[in-house]
Amino acid sequence: VDAFLEERVPAYILYRLDSRSATGDYEWLFLCYVPDRASVRDKMLYASTRATLTRELGDARFIDALFGTTREELTLAGYKEHVRHSKAAAPLTEEEEQMARMQISEVAAASIGTGSRRTHVAGVAFPVEASARDALKCLASAGHADNCVVLRLNMQGETIELDRVQTAAASELSAAIPKDVPRFTFYAYKKADGEEAIVFIYTCPSASSIRERMLYSSVRAALLTAVSELGIAVAKKMETDDVTELTPQELSSLFPSEEKSGSNSTAGIRPTAFKRPPLPGRGRPRTIKRSVQQE
Repeated sequence: VDAFLEERVPAYILYRLDSRSATGDYEWLFLCYVPDRASVRDKMLYASTRATLTRELGDARFIDALFGTTREELTLAGYKEHVRHSKAAAPLTEEEEQMARMQISEVAAASIGTGSRRTHVAGVAFPVEASARDALKCLASAGHADNCVVLRLNMQGETIELDRVQTAAASELSAAIPKDVPRFTFYAYKKADGEEAIVFIYTCPSASSIRERMLYSSVRAALLTAVSELGIAVAKKMETDDVTELTPQELSSLFPSEEKSGSNSTAGIRPTAFKRPPLPGRGRPRTIKRSVQQE
């Protein structure tokens, strides 16, 4: 297209694509070229007639519009850059970023519960790919080869896919998880008694984009539901924005040792029976002290 353009002369270019619409008509691109070196009169003329031209030709025919001031912007590379830019997340102001962080914190606080408490959170349910499901089932089975399964989001395909499977000691876990992007990790932790328990770890580095953090936070609850439906029991959950915090000490603190019952300090002490309070008017008579003033 740039071969037909001149440095000082504006132009409209109607480019027909090979694709067709639902009605069977060809789809078109509307290209508007107004160089910086064009006269003011031409710039005003093209700016005032652009909308009229597309309306008369039929706005439904054009699937996209590209405006450029240089010939390089109206090339295939320029159009690909235009498409990439239009699909990118819009920049946020400082106030909008603070609101987004607050939303992430609220979702995180609501979706991670303790004990048997269950919190219902509205989120996004991405399907879990077969390779990721197989890796999780293998992790939960006896005699598994690897003890660390890391999952990631495919934002284009809107699926949860397998990122990596490996064996990592507790001291090596932080090196097994990416430091600059969010991830979901399922780790088979060997407790002090020798038994294994699956720990779900959600890492959300502050260096990652706000869009990634919000999407991962929204998908997390649905992922845990899908894992539960696979028959995989998650014993504990962790969340951190710094993978270096995943130390052996931090993991062991999730499983504190239970106190031994029947200690000597409680031996021979009989439990006190609960006494019902007396009914009104039937309790022990109260003594009322009165002060007598001498004349």
